[in-house]
Amino acid sequence: MVFAIDFDGTIVVNKFPAIGAEITHTTNFIRKYIQSNPHNQWVLWTMREGEVLRNALDWLEDHGLKPDAVNDNVKQLQEEWGNNPRKVYADFYIDDHNFTIPIEVKSETFTPDDPVVMVKPTKNVKTITELAKEVPTKNYPSYLDCPKPQHVLAKADAVNHPKHYTDTPFGLEVIEITDKYDFSVGNALKYILRAGKKNDAVEDLEKAVWYLNHKIEMMKKNGSTVL
Repeated sequence: MVFAIDFDGTIVVNKFPAIGAEITHTTNFIRKYIQSNPHNQWVLWTMREGEVLRNALDWLEDHGLKPDAVNDNVKQLQEEWGNNPRKVYADFYIDDHNFTIPIEVKSETFTPDDPVVMVKPTKNVKTITELAKEVPTKNYPSYLDCPKPQHVLAKADAVNHPKHYTDTPFGLEVIEITDKYDFSVGNALKYILRAGKKNDAVEDLEKAVWYLNHKIEMMKKNGSTVL
């Protein structure tokens, strides 16, 4: 399953633009249920951008929380569907303005059958397993097995294989290269390889530099010398 999870008011107490205290029942849920299960992924779904988003990403990394995507669809869905809709797909959207995740994770082996308290629109207690039965993907082994929308199937190469991502000197698409690296290094390579082919080349290279500097800072902070 895919979870889209808000940051301010959900992962941390809302002190925007600062970062409030950790909301442990959320972070425990992410660590013990989502990140520990290879079949689950999560998207950081936040209105933060620019410097305040970078601060949030640093905080998440420091706390062992690693989103599979940031304000974007997970890579597997993009590859499976052949496009990347503006709305982020998730089986569950977890937000302080929607409904909470478990009030308390009491066990180190949290399972989908542990209770979740629904704040809106009902106060009934349900489990993740029960909630999963209500989503359209319930009849499929995974979200990747869902039927493809017709408008997705009809997309041209401009979506599936855009020129600014295929025109490389290596005979490979950019995604085939960036997939070999982590989020920061992959993004730096993406902006370098497409520089000037979609947006302004200087802007693309400045973005690449930002991601490389971010990666260097994280490596220094963690005492790491290996990618």
